[in-house]
Amino acid sequence: MTENEGLRLLSFDGGGIRGLSELCILKTIMYQIQQKENLPTVPLPCEYFDMIAGTGTGGIIALLLGRLRLTVDKAIEEYVKLTQTVFSETKQWSRSRTKYSANKLQNSMKDIINSSSGDAEMRMLNDSNGCKIFVCAVPREHADRPTLFRSYENQQEPPINCMVWEAARATSATHELFKEIHIMTTAGVNEVFINGSYRCNNPTAVLLEEAAKIFPLEYLACVVSLGAGQLHPISFPKLPAQVLQALSQLATDCEHTAEELLARFAKAPNTYYRFNVDQGMQEIESFHSDCLGQVVTHTTHYMRRTEVQQRIDLLINTLKERKKAIPMSHIGIIHVSILSFICSHCLL
Repeated sequence: MTENEGLRLLSFDGGGIRGLSELCILKTIMYQIQQKENLPTVPLPCEYFDMIAGTGTGGIIALLLGRLRLTVDKAIEEYVKLTQTVFSETKQWSRSRTKYSANKLQNSMKDIINSSSGDAEMRMLNDSNGCKIFVCAVPREHADRPTLFRSYENQQEPPINCMVWEAARATSATHELFKEIHIMTTAGVNEVFINGSYRCNNPTAVLLEEAAKIFPLEYLACVVSLGAGQLHPISFPKLPAQVLQALSQLATDCEHTAEELLARFAKAPNTYYRFNVDQGMQEIESFHSDCLGQVVTHTTHYMRRTEVQQRIDLLINTLKERKKAIPMSHIGIIHVSILSFICSHCLL
């Protein structure tokens, strides 16, 4: 990035196996970049974006593309194998609190890391990689703000230089699906982490806040937010026993954050780009790997729509030009959790 260029940011929502939709969308974007710029090969996302963030399976995608520097095609291949391995069967013993095996997820990530780098115990910190990566999780005992597992150092916080597979486990430790993970954050002391979807299943706002801290003197060119498909509208049930379930749904409803950001960037056109399949994904189970083909079908149909293709054309021009649009110092703290407001008013 030169002094005349703005930052390019990329964000991945959580969404279980529906995260494949995000990779399919990105594949189309990167392929069209290659065609329009007459490049010999499809560019790597880590060479095109300055910072990448993700939560849940979106966090795993961010690690594959950013920390492991995979091509989109290779990331799709590894992601499909991982989801087919991890979500192919549930635990059989009745006393288990979680549905899927965390060991399968851990071992699958180690295999991917080892095949791409030769080091299954690779650490998160990597100063030589120009693209900065982080994934979101939350401490089990203090879940008011997400913890960021970064590939770079932050002047405000000591780094958590855990292993890459540990970061993948932390961002994926969704309640009732995978058990929490203990990670050493201070010498000899472990903290317990769970999935970040309860605070930032759409981590775009967190990404903007973090980029403003890391690049305070830079300008934003654009931020690309990729969703894993819109779900059914959230409603609040009348039965008190179901209130927590509804609140859990709300915590993972990515479109609230998307709408907040759309309003925020209303006066800065062609800066904020959100792509999220809006039809067909509602009936797909987030953790049934046999639905992967449906995810691809619905995403392909979405990407062929005229208005979506027009938006992609605008995005590619914005990515290519990298014009300075907004000072990062003006981004500020833009995320107000709607869940926090409802919890404080409904659960007293």
